[in-house]
Amino acid sequence: MLLAAFLFATMGVFVKFASAYVHSFEIVMVRGLIGVVALAWWYRKSGWAFYRTQLPQLVVVHGVQVLKIYLLKSISGAITV
Repeated sequence: MLLAAFLFATMGVFVKFASAYVHSFEIVMVRGLIGVVALAWWYRKSGWAFYRTQLPQLVVVHGVQVLKIYLLKSISGAITV
């Protein structure tokens, strides 16, 4: 946790320095690309194993299938966004 706080603060310092020379859109793009590369490396190193999830089972709770509740929750969440 301490390391994460230190690295986040260090990133903030570098962003402040870079903002004097580079437009903010470019800074955001580079930060995003670094994150994508880091996650791709992590996914590939783990063999994509932790990315896979099992489908929810069709469990009946109080006469309603839980999968229907998940779908309703997903649809309502997408609409509110």
